[in-house]
This record gives sequence, C-alpha cells and structure tokens, in this order.
Amino acid sequence: NYNLPNVIRYTYEGTMPAIASAKLKPGELRYSQGNDLMQFEGLPEGIRLELYSNDGEPIKSEVSEAGKPTTVSLSGMPSGTYLLKGNDATIKFVKR
Repeated sequence: NYNLPNVIRYTYEGTMPAIASAKLKPGELRYSQGNDLMQFEGLPEGIRLELYSNDGEPIKSEVSEAGKPTTVSLSGMPSGTYLLKGNDATIKFVKR
C-alpha cells in the first residue's frame, strides 16, 4: 500500500486476451502536416488513429492499412489545440 501523493507513475503488465491491437514501435509514427491534413506513413496495418479536441471529446478516427499512408483530414475544423492518439503514441498539435 502507498499513499496516493507518493505515487509517481502507474504501470501495467501483461495483455488483456479480449483486446488484440498492433503495437507501435519507436519511430513508426512518422507524419507530415499540410493544408488541413496530417499524413502518416510506415504504420502497421490496424493502427487506429483517433483525433480528440483539447477537452477530450472524440472527433474522428482512421485505421491504417498495410503499405498505404493514413490521412487524417482537419478540413472544416476550427483553429485550436487537438490530440491525435495512435495506440501508445500521442501527438498534441495546434491548427491555425
């Protein structure tokens, strides 16, 4: 038992058998930003990219396909801060 103020970090080990998801390896989440879209290359098949508003509301998601770039469109979305999650990796960015 530990007092909550003394806890620095939680970690979990093992996997849940009901959930099978591809894992990202360091450097696999490569992206380029351009006119209202983000393009991701080199992702393994089945990676779900989820876009969230700054207050945590889900906006949209895309699933990667093997050998194809995955594109997340920001067209029509207002300027502001967004979060993009891809399995264990999270990107925080500002759309101007």
